[in-house]
Amino acid sequence: KAQVAKLTARYRTFQFMPGFQPPEQQVSSMTEKTSVLVKCSAEFVGTFFLVFTAGCSAITRTSTVSSGLAIGGVLFVGVQSLGPISGGHFNPAVTLSTALTKSMGGPGKSWSEAFLYCLCQTSAAMLAAWSCCSLYGRSVSVAPMQTFSSLSASACEFVYTLMLCFVVLNVAVAKKERQDNQFFGLAIGLALVAAVCTAGSVSGGFFNPALTLAMDITSGHAGNGIYYILMQLAGACTAVVLFSRLRPGEFDRWHSPGDVGQMLLGEFIGTFTLVITVVLTMAESSSSGPLATGATLASMVYAVGDVSGGHFNPAVTLGVLCSGFAQDMTMMRAILFMAVQVLAGLAGAAFGRGIFYDKTFLFSPAVGPRTAMVQGHPMKFDMMQAITAEVVFTFVLCFTVLSVAVVKKIKSSNLLGLAIGCCVTLGSLAVGKISGAALNPAVDAGLALVAGGSRCAAVYAVWQLTSAVVAAAALRVTHEVECDSEETKPLV
Repeated sequence: KAQVAKLTARYRTFQFMPGFQPPEQQVSSMTEKTSVLVKCSAEFVGTFFLVFTAGCSAITRTSTVSSGLAIGGVLFVGVQSLGPISGGHFNPAVTLSTALTKSMGGPGKSWSEAFLYCLCQTSAAMLAAWSCCSLYGRSVSVAPMQTFSSLSASACEFVYTLMLCFVVLNVAVAKKERQDNQFFGLAIGLALVAAVCTAGSVSGGFFNPALTLAMDITSGHAGNGIYYILMQLAGACTAVVLFSRLRPGEFDRWHSPGDVGQMLLGEFIGTFTLVITVVLTMAESSSSGPLATGATLASMVYAVGDVSGGHFNPAVTLGVLCSGFAQDMTMMRAILFMAVQVLAGLAGAAFGRGIFYDKTFLFSPAVGPRTAMVQGHPMKFDMMQAITAEVVFTFVLCFTVLSVAVVKKIKSSNLLGLAIGCCVTLGSLAVGKISGAALNPAVDAGLALVAGGSRCAAVYAVWQLTSAVVAAAALRVTHEVECDSEETKPLV
């Protein structure tokens, strides 16, 4: 005790002298000096494996589904492993978005740290690209796939780099308005899965300036690398603007809790991204459509679910209203939500149609029953069969959203996005060849705009909304114990 008292007295004597640092501050200062090197090392390792995986997938020409799962999966693994150390960027576009956010008074990285990150990411990408070339004796060209134009490919790079950066900012960078979560790696990985599955067959699926530059250099001839990089950086900047509008509290700007404007913006962004994914995969006749759509929905639910509820679907909004669990969901708010969702659906479909401006023939399937091969023979399904398929899986989707995102008793913040996204993927796999598996009046409206079939779209919408009401009624029966609970706090 005497020794402790002596040391305490000495500490109090010197603590007011200029330049004095307590022991804990000295340790913290030492950590800060070495942490930049550690962070850059983490970025180097993560970027190397991401680019190496992308290069191998491109050289071996695996399917978009396989490529999406491989590249998105390695990003998920990397973010989960190295995210707590460096943030798990592995992408100069993501790093740029965090630096811009920091310069605007929000969370993020300083410009000096961002520069070091980008340098390490580019070096790792170059090493990985050269490794792929040495291993396979081939390189990857940065150019549009098949017969798509450079404009179409660049637009895809812009949209899905924007989506990736937006998801990262919302699930991994936002701090003040979100508590620590365990789903950030999953959300980011799913965003890249959606991007590769949707745009991979158009632009090649880069969404990363370091990857683009490395592949462009190692290919031995300049392609569209500069255009891709410019569009990727533009997507990152746009993501920062949307993030600042969606979460002004992260920038110490005053805003009222539960602001309807922020909710509507979140719904517009999520629905727009979802519909553009549906339209692009439909235009490409891609087998990756179910996975891309489900991954897009899941990642956007994780990104903005705490702001708006992550409905992106008028049927879901109607179900939330009719369930009675969401006390903040008034009739007027529900009408605004549904109006914005339909508007976003039309805008997303129009934008997707604009990306394929020279591919009119791709948009031949209209909204309505489909013709599929059954036991080797073509079978055309009628309207009643298509409506039944839409009703069943719209019910599954709405009931799942209400259960995992609204009812507190079984609400799961870490898995709700995955559960909701799975509903769309499974519905598309099960009945996509029967009805198209729209399961969403906003998607119906968008597809009708670019592909025709407005009458079928109207019929689909009516039955989808009816299914949502039935799902809400069923929920009140299966979750009766929660109906009168004062502790229930829905997302909206």
